[in-house]
Amino acid sequence: MSSTANSTGTEVLSCAGLGVHYAGSVALQSMDLTLRRGRMVGVLGANGAGKSSLVNALANWSRGDATVSGRVRLDGRDISALAPHLRAKAGLLLVPEGRNVFGTLTVEDNLGLVVPPKDRDGRFVLSLAAAYELFPRLGERRRHKGMQLSGGERQMLAIACALMAGPKALLLDEPSIGLAPMLVVDMLERIRTLVDAGLSVLLVEQNAQAALKVVDEVIVLERGVKTLEGSAAEFRDDQRIAQAYLGASEGAAK
Repeated sequence: MSSTANSTGTEVLSCAGLGVHYAGSVALQSMDLTLRRGRMVGVLGANGAGKSSLVNALANWSRGDATVSGRVRLDGRDISALAPHLRAKAGLLLVPEGRNVFGTLTVEDNLGLVVPPKDRDGRFVLSLAAAYELFPRLGERRRHKGMQLSGGERQMLAIACALMAGPKALLLDEPSIGLAPMLVVDMLERIRTLVDAGLSVLLVEQNAQAALKVVDEVIVLERGVKTLEGSAAEFRDDQRIAQAYLGASEGAAK
């Protein structure tokens, strides 16, 4: 594992007044957030709450025809005008829902396509050897094609590719979807070890109970609006919050 990220606690990613509209339908309203180095922020909410719209807007990527407003800053730089590939090149990496990998290429070839950044200042860079160490199953399956992998293995591969690209901030959109409960816990715990080593992660997750075990801070979205935020400890300890927000999310995840 290699990381040149430092100054834990400094602001890495932020947005102000971020909004997303689809053909007149509001998906996200005036969103403000801050992600600091070596921290993991969990974005929770039911289906349709605006979670994916948030991370897609940060990355300036969308499956539909979205209108995005507001400002996005990465490592002190305003990237609001940058195209998706330039945001990725700058260090804002998104692993979207769906585990996008090249199905006709082997695990090793998928990872081999990743070009490490030349400028590693403030980035968290994983080597190929470290990727296999983080996800040993990928090493075991390195000769298998992407289409031959299980959902969990494809998720591991997608995350490993993003980490080898050297993110300053990593956006994970619903990494637990379709995975067995034990795999969800294992994957999130592995990501947590990277956060403790300096990686900054914004985790979109419907499985609130699993997310609360690894995140530092929580944001709750309802119908595109941030309704609640605070430390993970506050959410775990306050039964009123748990009943009002987390119980509903957990039930939806099941």
